[in-house]
Amino acid sequence: MAGDWTGWSDLPWEKLKSKIEQTFASLDSSEPDEGLTEVLLQRMTVSLRIRSRDELHEEASGTLDLSRLAKRRSANSFAAICETVARSLMIAAKRHDSSAVESLLRSYGKHGTKLLELLADAGENAVVPRKTLRSSLGVDNESQFSHLLRDFQKARLIYREQPQGSREVLVGLDVEGQEVVQRKMMQPDWILILVTYCETFGIGSNASEIAGKLLRCGFPTKHGAVEIGKAIVLGRERLVQTFASSKASSEFDLIDIQREYRSPDYIYKQVKPNSSMSIQSKRRSSTSRIQELSVY
Repeated sequence: MAGDWTGWSDLPWEKLKSKIEQTFASLDSSEPDEGLTEVLLQRMTVSLRIRSRDELHEEASGTLDLSRLAKRRSANSFAAICETVARSLMIAAKRHDSSAVESLLRSYGKHGTKLLELLADAGENAVVPRKTLRSSLGVDNESQFSHLLRDFQKARLIYREQPQGSREVLVGLDVEGQEVVQRKMMQPDWILILVTYCETFGIGSNASEIAGKLLRCGFPTKHGAVEIGKAIVLGRERLVQTFASSKASSEFDLIDIQREYRSPDYIYKQVKPNSSMSIQSKRRSSTSRIQELSVY
């Protein structure tokens, strides 16, 4: 039986399930039209990106019901597809909801991330006119922008409101969106890498390796990453020069400094077995040297 399946995949799950059951009730043959299979697969694709864990469980359970119904009608091909979809939904439901959010952000590329940045920049609990967001994002396709907002709202990344008596739609950060901003934008991965390099003076890495690592972790510009790599290496070289030229350098082992800063390689090693300094004094001395270096 051929049919018009337009808009079916966007229906609320219970309504979609009911319509599929009604379709089976009116089938002239065992297998439904291929369009119904497309509806189910399209629905799964969207659900894997934006549904919550509870919604995924609900759809997985309902899809298994449809599989049993298909088997009773000898629609074995459709039943097998339903079982595959249900299995995929159940696996996805076992993941944390944030995994679905990450997948959604990736699917919209730079536009999705930029949208959250614009809303975050507007201030806490602020709302931004829809037309302002579209202009700032540079999205010419109205349909694409509408889908972005719809999917983000379903994933609780944003919310939309329309003040009474106004034709203007306002957009703000919802609960999930605020968490993403805090987790990914205020504390991106490259910040953690940068902190580690600063703590260890980039020991074991040259400037280009440091820059490359920062860029792979999302650092915004190549020029900035290169300059930071150079600065860290320069600081390390000054540290070595400071210790090498100081009186203290003949009295303690820089292995202690290396160990304190958790680096895999030694920046400098000069062991003096007859040192009269205690380990605690050595560490106090190394700490003061590092503090002195911070003024450069």
